Amino acid sequence: MVGWQRNCIQSLTRHFGKATLVEATSTPQTQQSLLRRPFYHYSQHLGISSSRNLLSDSSSNVPSPNTLNPPPPSLKQVQYVLKGVTQDPNKIDLVGKLVRGMRVEDVLSQLSVTDKQAAKTMYQAIYSARADATYKHGLDPDRLLVAGASIGKGFVGFSKKRLAYHGKGNGIKVRPKHQLAVVLREIAPEEEAEIARQRADNFLYLSKRLRLTKEENKNIPLQLIRKNKGKFSDGEPSGMAS
Repeated sequence: MVGWQRNCIQSLTRHFGKATLVEATSTPQTQQSLLRRPFYHYSQHLGISSSRNLLSDSSSNVPSPNTLNPPPPSLKQVQYVLKGVTQDPNKIDLVGKLVRGMRVEDVLSQLSVTDKQAAKTMYQAIYSARADATYKHGLDPDRLLVAGASIGKGFVGFSKKRLAYHGKGNGIKVRPKHQLAVVLREIAPEEEAEIARQRADNFLYLSKRLRLTKEENKNIPLQLIRKNKGKFSDGEPSGMAS
């Protein structure tokens, strides 16, 4: 709408509102107050500027529930973002591939002995994510699984510029910072049985390779003892479990 059209419509509406409201009022004080905001009082007189009249005429003032958007289900996974990471994202992604799909307890024990610099960053992110899921969201720390671990590009404000005098416009070196996102979720009951079976199978395979003594076998937990002990005499372990 052009400016002169808008001004013309506003002036006509103001003039029409003044003429209608001045005739309806009797006292000069009321006329002076109405002339200050003529269009507002005119719309109030018609009952189209507010929803109070609609609520007063309705039988119930209680709003109806929103049936289009149902309430979200209970939170089963938690995402934690570690910002300001200065290491190479490719090296951190290699460690991320190692920990995806593992239990948090096994991941922390595995990263504590991993001889990689990126393992310290991943350990810090997963440890903070477990604390966030436990204290803020009330999840069980013993039943958490690393559902995802990915590193992405950080914000522009996190990049640092380093000045090194050089020709051809290469004097300013930008060292960007990245952010590491870790997603933890609870383990389903059927997944717990599968994880326990894989741990028992892998321990049986390793015990045959290591040839443990009788004294060392006494300290083995009962959860890791299988009835079919001769199953993996010549085979490979069934799956990854730490």
